[in-house]
Amino acid sequence: NEEEAVKKPEPDEDKDHAEGNKKERKSMEREVLRKQSDAGMDSLQQSTEKQEQKEKKGIKRFILVSIVPLAIIVLVIVAKNSGLFDTKNYDSLQGSNICFGNYWQSDTNNDGLANKDDDMEPIEWKVLSVEGNDAFLLSNKVLDVNKYNERVVKTTWENCSLRKWLNEDFFLSAFDEKERNAILSAAVKNEDESETGTEGGNDTNDKIYLLSVNESSDEMVDIIAPDTSYTERVGSMMAESSQTWWLRSPGHTSYEAVFVSGEGEYYSMDTYEYMGIRPVLHLNLSKSVWTKVQK
Repeated sequence: NEEEAVKKPEPDEDKDHAEGNKKERKSMEREVLRKQSDAGMDSLQQSTEKQEQKEKKGIKRFILVSIVPLAIIVLVIVAKNSGLFDTKNYDSLQGSNICFGNYWQSDTNNDGLANKDDDMEPIEWKVLSVEGNDAFLLSNKVLDVNKYNERVVKTTWENCSLRKWLNEDFFLSAFDEKERNAILSAAVKNEDESETGTEGGNDTNDKIYLLSVNESSDEMVDIIAPDTSYTERVGSMMAESSQTWWLRSPGHTSYEAVFVSGEGEYYSMDTYEYMGIRPVLHLNLSKSVWTKVQK
């Protein structure tokens, strides 16, 4: 029966079908290869990222292992130099004498004159107080002679020429670099005159300064001080007595300051007059730049 007979595909149709299948297989193969390639790239990228993370962690560990110990060493050195680790008890030094720095004092070259041609000699200081490794020192002798202020004008401790001289000329002359580094900067309170109300001026921060009236009345202070051969000679040319010494406190007027007489009395004097100088300073006792005076 012709209607029931199965129609056989023509040869061209078989060929087209086979080529279509072949193309489809190749397309599927390319897709598989692409997916495998993408998977490989993803795996490689993940592996690279992991490697980079490991390298970063390694660098961080290297920094911690190398830098941190070095930083600790630096901190220890700084702390040691500042006296932070100093555990010594210096309280027993209060009231005793120590040598620190050098200044002209006597006729060391035997030419009959005590002046700056002579050798400097150790300065003796009395330890007025001790707090930790901070010692408050006052020179035992009158070390030099100078004016409180060079100009005849109203002045305070903050603005006077004597403050500048102490913190520049005297500071550089009497101490070497190691000694200068051992001197602590002190917060200096400048009070008004108690009777007339003359202003003491602004508070200051000083390496070297003078006692105030109140500070000089402390029982630790030897109010009468000897001079040196050097100050005796300089004082004989410039001052009535080299054994008088300036305080930083204001006098009865803004043109005057207080000084201590050779008898231990307090007077107000014009600031342009010459008087003796007894410096005070705060010393870091943890620095090996001083020696105790043996009795």
